[in-house]
Amino acid sequence: SGTAAPKMAQGVTERKLIRTVTLTMRTGNYDEDLRSIQSLVTSVGGYEEYHYESGDTASGDVRYVEMTLRIPADQLDSFLGGIDGIGRVVNRSENTIDRTTEYYDNETRLNTLNTKMTRLNELLAQAENIEDILAIETQISDTQYEIDMLTGNQLNIDRQVDMSTVVISLKEDKPTEITPEMTFGQKLSRAVKSSWENFAEF
Repeated sequence: SGTAAPKMAQGVTERKLIRTVTLTMRTGNYDEDLRSIQSLVTSVGGYEEYHYESGDTASGDVRYVEMTLRIPADQLDSFLGGIDGIGRVVNRSENTIDRTTEYYDNETRLNTLNTKMTRLNELLAQAENIEDILAIETQISDTQYEIDMLTGNQLNIDRQVDMSTVVISLKEDKPTEITPEMTFGQKLSRAVKSSWENFAEF
């Protein structure tokens, strides 16, 4: 970390920022807007990581879909701009995690471990008795394990930085249930029922 901090202070190091956006949306044109979102994802080079859909228009249920999308980080703002023209966004939240310090601390540790590994291999080549060879091989194995763990962590951070996460919940608007032919009592009953359903949903 002693070598990484000065580089960060000078603004030379690339920051490792992981962005996650959550959108709650409503639509009166469910099929069309769902297709538009999926087309927009493809157009910016993203993909669907998770897709769950429920609801059945035949039985009168409103339809609902939840999607977890992976969007290239450099296309995220463009994607969100395109979403503004689809359906209605009723709730939006964004979270950014800065893993810069962790990333470059890991990089420094990897450099140290790789130097250690080089030295251990040199010692192994010079070892003459079984006890020394076994002891050095044990250290090589432990060092390689640490290198693999840190390398995997670095790759995971890079993937999360390169591909931002967007979680979208899209719900179809409820069709109106009160018609002019209903009596006042029927309208009142439907209104109370709808009010309780909305309360329960909330």
